[in-house]
Amino acid sequence: MRLLIVFAVLIVGVVGVALFYQSDAFAITTVRVTGAQRLTNNHLEQLAAVPAGSTLLRVDIEGIRQRLADDPWVAEVSVVREYPSTLVIEIKERTPFAIVETYIDLVSNDVVPWLISSDGVWLGNTDGSSSDVIITDEEIMACHLINGVQHNVQPSLGKKCVDVGVINALTILAGLSPEMCSLIKNIEAPDRNQTTLTLRNNVIVAFGAAEDIEAKETAIKTCLNEYPDTLISINVRVADRVTVSFL
Repeated sequence: MRLLIVFAVLIVGVVGVALFYQSDAFAITTVRVTGAQRLTNNHLEQLAAVPAGSTLLRVDIEGIRQRLADDPWVAEVSVVREYPSTLVIEIKERTPFAIVETYIDLVSNDVVPWLISSDGVWLGNTDGSSSDVIITDEEIMACHLINGVQHNVQPSLGKKCVDVGVINALTILAGLSPEMCSLIKNIEAPDRNQTTLTLRNNVIVAFGAAEDIEAKETAIKTCLNEYPDTLISINVRVADRVTVSFL
């Protein structure tokens, strides 16, 4: 008899939980987005695609998170239940770090500028505008310019760049101090070893591979300070064997 009673209680409990799970309890009435500065709330809500009538108990958290993570501007995302009725979407966006002048095809020298993030994800063509992403002119102007890349560099929205020259340039820029970066007009990145910086005073710096970055920066600054008006170029490909040329 006791076993029957326990069994009956368990059955009632399971049925009760199932009915509660399928009910409208904790219905989602608010979707709140935090952390987005460039992506519009409307775009993010469309990506999230929370079905009408969803509840906090039944909502597919992982499906929502994955749809948002597929956007190239989304670096990190979490989806959190906030009882009794709110779904919170927390976004960490990628930021435009550099503009890469890519070639239209393998033959033409016509270039198309593409935005790329510091972690090497292609974010889109700067010539195109989107109602989903708001980028200011100031942000575009603040991006580093990478040019002289190989003709076979073909950006793909949301994909990681695999070109060693571009990756090397990004690594250099990320490793230099803000002060040093502010002196750079553009960085040419045909490959890993032939990477060069053109400074705003038109001095050419043969930088090479993204190795010994701190030591190379120190060498560049030393040369600029010692020869402020006569430098043409600095070669720091080997950090402890610096060479210079003069006017």
